[in-house]
Amino acid sequence: EYMGALEKDRLPYVYNLLAILTNIAPLVKGIGRSSSIKLLQLASLLSQRKFLAEVESNYTLLQKLLITLENILIHQYDYNIPLAYEISQRVDIFIKLELMKFQKGSADVSVVISDSPSRQQPQVHKDNVEGAHQEERKEDEDSQIIPKIDNEIPENKDQMRSSVLSMGGSRQWRQTSAWFEKMKSSLPYENVVFVGRVLFKKIKDKINAEQTLKGELDDETKFELGCDVCRQTSFIGTLTAKFPFCLLYTSDAADDLLCVDLGGRRIIKKK
Repeated sequence: EYMGALEKDRLPYVYNLLAILTNIAPLVKGIGRSSSIKLLQLASLLSQRKFLAEVESNYTLLQKLLITLENILIHQYDYNIPLAYEISQRVDIFIKLELMKFQKGSADVSVVISDSPSRQQPQVHKDNVEGAHQEERKEDEDSQIIPKIDNEIPENKDQMRSSVLSMGGSRQWRQTSAWFEKMKSSLPYENVVFVGRVLFKKIKDKINAEQTLKGELDDETKFELGCDVCRQTSFIGTLTAKFPFCLLYTSDAADDLLCVDLGGRRIIKKK
């Protein structure tokens, strides 16, 4: 199941983590390969259509993660090369978001990444066509089961957090084309897709050239070669944040960094 590695009782911790990461992303340096892989695994879970459509505001979790990745790539790319490499190897996660359209009963599709770095549409595996039709029929049968939640998008942080993490509510909600367009337009995946495509092609060409000379390479060697390619590639001046960052601190603690935590909240010390 899509929630197998992300049980609902863990969502409050995911929300808190993403709230902090979103706030400090433009300043983050030194994300290692292990942490990068986990961030991409989280992106894969949060971007699944079934999770996005289950609760009206679930997409805000994915939005925070995408804002985090986007700001890291724009402001701290040179200091987070392992993350750039892993994004290139899992760029299909974000291409699926780019391809996602409002269609009742549509299934997640797998993609073939084009060698071209341009922002063109990737190819869809033909083997998934029948599977998608079967999934469509299955979802049509299950369409009578509709999660009940508040019908309005929450306006403030506390309400949003409650809505994302709660399955309760007084109204029935069914995804609409208007909701889908609002959801998709709020997800800043474009820069991540572009960076991933460019790096994917360059890394693939580099590894193929090395394997022609030396034979099959192990994963660690491919990682090192990929990181070298990432270091030699610059995106300065080519990326523009969809949601420009602004670090927020409480006014009475703004001049004393010891008085605020990583999320920008005031630390109250008991006397």
